[in-house]
Amino acid sequence: IDIGAHTGLYTLTAMKANNENEALSFEPYFMNLSRLITNLRLNGFSKNISTILGAVSNFDGKSKFSISTERSYMSKGGRIGNQGLDIDVFQLDTLYFNKLNKKINGIKIDTEGEDFRVLLGAEKIIKKNKPDIIIETREDNKKDIGNFLKKYSYNFYNALDVRNKLDLENTKIDDVINLYARQ
Repeated sequence: IDIGAHTGLYTLTAMKANNENEALSFEPYFMNLSRLITNLRLNGFSKNISTILGAVSNFDGKSKFSISTERSYMSKGGRIGNQGLDIDVFQLDTLYFNKLNKKINGIKIDTEGEDFRVLLGAEKIIKKNKPDIIIETREDNKKDIGNFLKKYSYNFYNALDVRNKLDLENTKIDDVINLYARQ
């Protein structure tokens, strides 16, 4: 599951690793979703992939989504807030995954600050499937993310160095890291 898929780098990587994988990509900004779909087509991936125009959090409903770039360009840094475009918001636990008899092996979360709330909305899936998780982590959300995932016996790594465990509590994050969590 690729949350905050942007133009599909992680979705493409998952499909390239094994074209029998099934991928579900969420992207709230229509320009990025269009580019993601184009990238999938250009790379020959048309089966086993679902794309959803929408955001993921710990609630189902509607919200606003603001972007920091001109509307005619792909956004970078968009986020759920009180102003912007109207979007649908989903929590993973209320989608159809629990009715499927398929294991969820991985979740990538890059939601510009909504990351911890995405975990909260996916707690049943995480508890049941124990997927590997790549999650954008900042100094201000690392404690919440770390404590949540520790409940399920996750170990932490910097996604750029998956051989060495990361002591998240004693690591100062200056900007942002992609935290890799696995059991």
